[in-house]
Amino acid sequence: MSKERIKNIIYWVTTILRPASFVIGGTLFLLRKEQSEASPAHLGYPSYVASILGFWKLLGAIAIVIPLCSPKLWPTLKSMT
Repeated sequence: MSKERIKNIIYWVTTILRPASFVIGGTLFLLRKEQSEASPAHLGYPSYVASILGFWKLLGAIAIVIPLCSPKLWPTLKSMT
């Protein structure tokens, strides 16, 4: 494999994993799982903060993924690698 191809694969894997972690974390916060509610409570925040964080994490994942779907951005991404 060429060096450029490896760089391209690493770029896309990290670009996909980052929003995936936001979606998983946001979903856990919105579903009010025990561990996700314990984190803000440990810091002294009320329990509704977990829902707010979950909502914003999901919006962050969407904001990262949406620009990648634009064909106008693809030549720019190609020139960066």
